[in-house]
Amino acid sequence: MKVRTLSAAALLAVLGVATVAPVAADATAQTHSLNNTGKIVIEAGELDPETDPVIDPEKPTESIDPKDPDLEKPGTPPGQIGMLLASPLDFGTLKVKSTTQTATAAAYMAGPLAADGSSVVTDWDSDADKVERGNIVTWGDMRGTDAGYTITAQMTQQFTHITDTSKALTGSTLTYNNALLATRPDETTGDTTGGLIPANNFTLGIDGAAAATATTIGATAADTTIADSQLIVNAAKDFGGGHFTLEFGQSAGYTGTAGTKDTAGKAITLTIPQATSQNMSTGTYEAVITWTMNWVA
Repeated sequence: MKVRTLSAAALLAVLGVATVAPVAADATAQTHSLNNTGKIVIEAGELDPETDPVIDPEKPTESIDPKDPDLEKPGTPPGQIGMLLASPLDFGTLKVKSTTQTATAAAYMAGPLAADGSSVVTDWDSDADKVERGNIVTWGDMRGTDAGYTITAQMTQQFTHITDTSKALTGSTLTYNNALLATRPDETTGDTTGGLIPANNFTLGIDGAAAATATTIGATAADTTIADSQLIVNAAKDFGGGHFTLEFGQSAGYTGTAGTKDTAGKAITLTIPQATSQNMSTGTYEAVITWTMNWVA
């Protein structure tokens, strides 16, 4: 039997011919495509002040525990849009004096949430697990309509004695400063305001105590029977969706640039005129500040 062999050189020659021979372009080549569609239906969401995490205004990627028993909630559920929570204002103690007096609302001690959403605070009566923040007001819009809205603030009850409602701190006003607004950061731009700019340095009063300004709604300087209502937020069309936290005053540990460090307990000022201050009765007085969200259905 004869064995036929092919030398390496001959093999390469054959392969070379096979690999370098030019291939003529096919002038009739064509393509064919198929469009494969994807579909998703988006529905309006629901707000729940009991469970929705509160955006930390000084660290917008983190949250504050909504289960804080001190946080005040609306009388009726907000549904798809509305106000959610507010921290109560504590102005401490003053003495009867024959001078105009001022007092500032104490900082809000907030309970942070852990990264997994669990509560960090073990005892709400203690500040041990809490962080200092300015006083806050929160709201949300889950309608999915991009229709916009406005938010107003109004003193709807003057500081009134809790056991003798015939006594009030007549002419007293509240002035708000150092506003910082926050929503979750935009993944592309990093913006944490949602395009909204809140009012700053505004005053609330009742019985004509606070003069009307260009942003006042439903009141003029001559009004003596209704509270001045100040426009705080104006979310135009295509803005304002999601959750928002408005903080007045920032903590001593604040590291941002939009707010003012170490103003958490200095941003909201109660002013009592001299004529009222010298005639005050001893006891506890309470006022009501009503935050109202307005929108077109």
